[in-house]
Amino acid sequence: MTLAKPADLAERPDTVRASLGVLVAAISRCCDLDALMRLARTAPHRSEQAPPLPRRDGARIPVALAAGPVFSFTYPDNLDSLAAAGADLVPFDPCVDRALPEGCAGLIAGGGFPEVFAGALADNVPLLADVRRRTAAGMTVWAECGGLLWLASSLDGRPMAAVVAADAVMTKRLTLGYRSARTLVPTPLGPVGTVLRGHEFHYSTMEPAGDALHVTGRHGEGTTGFATPSMLASYVHVHLGSAPELAAAFVRNCRSGVSRPH
Repeated sequence: MTLAKPADLAERPDTVRASLGVLVAAISRCCDLDALMRLARTAPHRSEQAPPLPRRDGARIPVALAAGPVFSFTYPDNLDSLAAAGADLVPFDPCVDRALPEGCAGLIAGGGFPEVFAGALADNVPLLADVRRRTAAGMTVWAECGGLLWLASSLDGRPMAAVVAADAVMTKRLTLGYRSARTLVPTPLGPVGTVLRGHEFHYSTMEPAGDALHVTGRHGEGTTGFATPSMLASYVHVHLGSAPELAAAFVRNCRSGVSRPH
């Protein structure tokens, strides 16, 4: 029996259920659960403060949120920050829905494993065209990792939304680690020089890699990502816990986009 990989958690629930059965049997056979519980009860009590939330400085506004089995990774803290800043998040399934939710002024496409559903994503031509049209018209967009692949011109040769002029290819090499990034151009999260902190976890590469962010990590630094004043798409999963003002900036950009000429 092969245990589930991270990509299976939402995409292959049957594999997860089978893997959990194997883990339960192994733990029951090899671990003294009563002793572990006694040890756990000796741990001192700890409490942590929740990450700070931004203040809302305007009317609430609907923002489309890519969801379903394809986009299964988004920090809950980020969603809380965006909601506090005034975003009414409207989930949709990029494999099923034929257009973005009506009336949304922004789009968030977080992490996930779009390569598992690349065929279904490519076949949803009406949604890809709608995303391309709405983005060209100035919709505010924030895409990370899996969302970046979805916005690319292609993923492993299959056509995607072509919002980002780059092609994505899956490899066997894992890129993993914490990142600190600085924006080199204006983005929906702020002006040039805005600092973003988060992590990368992906097996894909993009050609070209983009030049919107200067990214540093344990193993070096470089430029990556794609951006305009109304769009940011990169491999970096940004965590808003230390910078809730980024959520407020994104929501303000969504509000201003409503009045942009389309």
